[in-house]
Amino acid sequence: MSAVAKLALPVLVACVVSACGNSATYEVASTRSGETTTTARPIAQAVAQWRHEATPDANAITGALKRIKDSLTRNQPDFDEVKAACRELKHNTEDLSAHLPSPDPKLTAVVEAAVTSYIEAAKTCLDATPDVQDPAWEQVVTKIEEGARHMAEAGDMMNAYSR
Repeated sequence: MSAVAKLALPVLVACVVSACGNSATYEVASTRSGETTTTARPIAQAVAQWRHEATPDANAITGALKRIKDSLTRNQPDFDEVKAACRELKHNTEDLSAHLPSPDPKLTAVVEAAVTSYIEAAKTCLDATPDVQDPAWEQVVTKIEEGARHMAEAGDMMNAYSR
Protein backbone atom coordinates (compact mmCIF):
# COMPACT_ATOMS: atom_id res chain seq x y z
CA MET A 1 0.00 0.00 0.00
CA SER A 2 1.40 3.43 -0.89
CA ALA A 3 2.18 5.95 1.79
CA VAL A 4 -0.56 8.21 0.50
CA ALA A 5 -3.16 5.44 0.55
CA LYS A 6 -2.07 4.52 4.07
CA LEU A 7 -2.39 8.11 5.22
CA ALA A 8 -5.28 7.70 7.60
CA LEU A 9 -3.46 10.08 9.91
CA PRO A 10 -4.03 9.72 13.58
CA VAL A 11 -5.17 13.19 14.58
CA LEU A 12 -3.94 14.73 17.77
CA VAL A 13 -6.75 15.59 20.15
CA ALA A 14 -5.91 18.29 22.66
CA CYS A 15 -8.04 18.23 25.78
CA VAL A 16 -8.00 20.57 28.73
CA VAL A 17 -7.48 19.12 32.19
CA SER A 18 -10.45 20.15 34.31
CA ALA A 19 -9.52 19.00 37.81
CA CYS A 20 -6.38 18.70 39.89
CA GLY A 21 -6.22 15.70 42.16
CA ASN A 22 -2.54 14.95 42.60
CA SER A 23 -0.96 16.01 45.88
CA ALA A 24 2.67 16.07 44.71
CA THR A 25 4.13 19.55 44.44
CA TYR A 26 5.95 21.38 41.71
CA GLU A 27 8.29 24.29 42.29
CA VAL A 28 7.21 27.41 40.38
CA ALA A 29 9.63 30.32 40.12
CA SER A 30 8.32 33.79 39.44
CA THR A 31 10.11 37.12 39.20
CA ARG A 32 8.50 40.26 40.54
CA SER A 33 10.28 43.56 40.99
CA GLY A 34 13.59 41.93 40.16
CA GLU A 35 13.27 39.35 42.95
CA THR A 36 12.75 35.67 42.25
CA THR A 37 10.41 33.79 44.55
CA THR A 38 9.73 30.09 44.47
CA THR A 39 6.43 28.59 45.55
CA ALA A 40 5.20 25.03 45.56
CA ARG A 41 1.86 24.08 44.08
CA PRO A 42 0.28 20.73 43.34
CA ILE A 43 1.83 19.13 40.27
CA ALA A 44 -1.62 18.36 38.88
CA GLN A 45 -2.39 22.07 38.92
CA ALA A 46 0.94 22.84 37.26
CA VAL A 47 0.33 20.21 34.56
CA ALA A 48 -3.18 21.57 33.96
CA GLN A 49 -1.77 25.08 33.52
CA TRP A 50 0.99 23.81 31.23
CA ARG A 51 -1.58 21.91 29.16
CA HIS A 52 -3.79 24.98 28.91
CA GLU A 53 -0.85 27.04 27.62
CA ALA A 54 0.31 24.36 25.15
CA THR A 55 -3.15 23.47 23.78
CA PRO A 56 -3.33 26.19 21.09
CA ASP A 57 -0.06 24.95 19.57
CA ALA A 58 -1.19 21.32 19.82
CA ASN A 59 -4.42 22.27 18.05
CA ALA A 60 -2.42 24.05 15.34
CA ILE A 61 -0.39 20.86 14.82
CA THR A 62 -3.67 18.98 14.40
CA GLY A 63 -4.74 21.48 11.76
CA ALA A 64 -1.47 21.09 9.85
CA LEU A 65 -1.75 17.28 9.98
CA LYS A 66 -5.30 17.48 8.62
CA ARG A 67 -4.15 19.73 5.77
CA ILE A 68 -1.33 17.30 4.91
CA LYS A 69 -3.74 14.37 4.88
CA ASP A 70 -6.42 16.22 2.87
CA SER A 71 -3.88 17.48 0.32
CA LEU A 72 -2.23 14.09 -0.20
CA THR A 73 -5.38 12.01 -0.38
CA ARG A 74 -7.09 14.00 -3.14
CA ASN A 75 -7.49 12.34 -6.53
CA GLN A 76 -4.72 14.65 -7.70
CA PRO A 77 -2.52 15.48 -4.69
CA ASP A 78 -1.77 19.17 -4.31
CA PHE A 79 1.93 19.11 -3.48
CA ASP A 80 2.15 22.90 -3.13
CA GLU A 81 -0.51 22.66 -0.43
CA VAL A 82 1.27 19.68 1.14
CA LYS A 83 4.54 21.61 1.34
CA ALA A 84 2.75 24.63 2.86
CA ALA A 85 1.12 22.36 5.45
CA CYS A 86 4.50 20.77 6.22
CA ARG A 87 6.02 24.21 6.81
CA GLU A 88 3.06 24.92 9.10
CA LEU A 89 3.61 21.59 10.91
CA LYS A 90 7.27 22.45 11.49
CA HIS A 91 6.45 25.96 12.75
CA ASN A 92 3.63 24.80 15.04
CA THR A 93 5.75 21.96 16.42
CA GLU A 94 8.56 24.40 17.21
CA ASP A 95 5.97 26.57 19.00
CA LEU A 96 4.87 23.55 21.07
CA SER A 97 8.50 22.79 21.87
CA ALA A 98 8.89 26.29 23.30
CA HIS A 99 6.51 25.25 26.11
CA LEU A 100 8.94 22.58 27.31
CA PRO A 101 9.85 21.48 29.85
CA SER A 102 6.53 20.52 31.37
CA PRO A 103 6.15 20.17 35.14
CA ASP A 104 6.52 16.38 34.81
CA PRO A 105 9.87 15.10 33.44
CA LYS A 106 8.24 11.95 32.03
CA LEU A 107 5.62 14.05 30.24
CA THR A 108 8.40 16.29 28.92
CA ALA A 109 10.23 13.26 27.49
CA VAL A 110 7.10 12.02 25.72
CA VAL A 111 6.26 15.44 24.25
CA GLU A 112 9.91 15.86 23.16
CA ALA A 113 9.65 12.52 21.33
CA ALA A 114 6.50 13.76 19.56
CA VAL A 115 8.22 17.03 18.66
CA THR A 116 11.19 15.14 17.22
CA SER A 117 8.92 12.91 15.13
CA TYR A 118 6.85 15.81 13.80
CA ILE A 119 9.94 17.90 12.95
CA GLU A 120 11.49 14.93 11.11
CA ALA A 121 8.21 14.40 9.24
CA ALA A 122 8.07 18.06 8.23
CA LYS A 123 11.69 18.15 7.06
CA THR A 124 11.30 14.94 5.06
CA CYS A 125 8.08 16.25 3.56
CA LEU A 126 9.75 19.48 2.49
CA ASP A 127 12.56 17.52 0.80
CA ALA A 128 10.27 14.98 -0.91
CA THR A 129 9.54 15.07 -4.63
CA PRO A 130 6.02 15.73 -5.89
CA ASP A 131 5.52 12.07 -6.71
CA VAL A 132 3.34 9.82 -4.54
CA GLN A 133 5.73 6.95 -5.32
CA ASP A 134 8.66 8.76 -3.68
CA PRO A 135 9.71 6.59 -0.70
CA ALA A 136 10.10 9.76 1.36
CA TRP A 137 6.32 9.92 1.72
CA GLU A 138 6.35 6.59 3.56
CA GLN A 139 8.87 8.13 6.00
CA VAL A 140 6.63 11.17 6.42
CA VAL A 141 3.67 8.95 7.30
CA THR A 142 5.77 6.85 9.69
CA LYS A 143 7.07 9.91 11.54
CA ILE A 144 3.59 11.46 11.75
CA GLU A 145 2.21 8.21 13.15
CA GLU A 146 5.06 8.10 15.72
CA GLY A 147 4.33 11.67 16.74
CA ALA A 148 0.63 10.93 17.10
CA ARG A 149 1.36 7.90 19.32
CA HIS A 150 3.58 10.02 21.55
CA MET A 151 0.97 12.78 21.77
CA ALA A 152 -1.72 10.23 22.66
CA GLU A 153 0.56 8.96 25.44
CA ALA A 154 1.11 12.54 26.63
CA GLY A 155 -2.66 13.04 26.66
CA ASP A 156 -3.10 9.91 28.77
CA MET A 157 -0.43 11.12 31.19
CA MET A 158 -2.09 14.54 31.54
CA ASN A 159 -5.53 12.97 31.96
CA ALA A 160 -4.17 10.85 34.81
CA TYR A 161 -3.49 14.04 36.77
CA SER A 162 -7.14 15.04 36.63
CA ARG A 163 -8.40 11.80 38.19
